[in-house]
Amino acid sequence: ELIGGRGQAIEAKAEQERQQRLLEERERAMVLDHVFNQYRESYSHKKSLEDEIGYYKNWIGPAIGGKRLDEILLLDLERIRKKMATAGRAARSVQYVKAIIRQVYSYASIRGLFKGQPPTQHFLKNQKLDNKRQRYLSPNEAKALLEAIRPHSEQTHNICLLSLNTGMRFGEIASLL
Repeated sequence: ELIGGRGQAIEAKAEQERQQRLLEERERAMVLDHVFNQYRESYSHKKSLEDEIGYYKNWIGPAIGGKRLDEILLLDLERIRKKMATAGRAARSVQYVKAIIRQVYSYASIRGLFKGQPPTQHFLKNQKLDNKRQRYLSPNEAKALLEAIRPHSEQTHNICLLSLNTGMRFGEIASLL
């Protein structure tokens, strides 16, 4: 009986260790880095995958890659947004990061790795993203442009001159002609 009781204890300990390993594997499977790698393999045919990998390596992974999906908070995403803004990244790039994270959560949800609302649900909500860039010609650039155009067309020269002085677009000027 002593041997039988000892054998049961060994079996019970082995079962406990097996359960612990399964739990650890499940925990590791829920880590964003791991899920992103699975996502990457599943969508290797996507044209945008290289861009997504770049954004992940530069912005997402270093900030939250080691966290489990259920540990990632809206605050984490706001920190990524702030870092990107500080680095001079366009608002559209931040929106793209949100889309990548949302897609990874969707992938995890379909595979039963995550249940609930992803942190992206309220990220950038009601925020109008404007990627417009404005650049004005310097006086020297404007002079060089006008001098280069005049020999080709006096009318185009005059249209450019009017546009430079008023800020009107070509369509607005054409409607005056």
